[in-house]
Amino acid sequence: MPRYQFAIFNFDGTLADSFSWFCSIVNQTADKFGFSRVDDSEVEALRDLGVRAIIAHLVIPV
Repeated sequence: MPRYQFAIFNFDGTLADSFSWFCSIVNQTADKFGFSRVDDSEVEALRDLGVRAIIAHLVIPV
């Protein structure tokens, strides 16, 4: 039987939905640094995007 040193679990969306937490962190950071916040009306559309696309949509400077 093979021995593994570690395992990676990707359970976001299956066992836990952390997207609302992600949006709250983005909004806190937006308030601190002055870029666009995630509006409640955008949440469902942003949910299907990757992180880079969300950053581009919110015009967050790199």
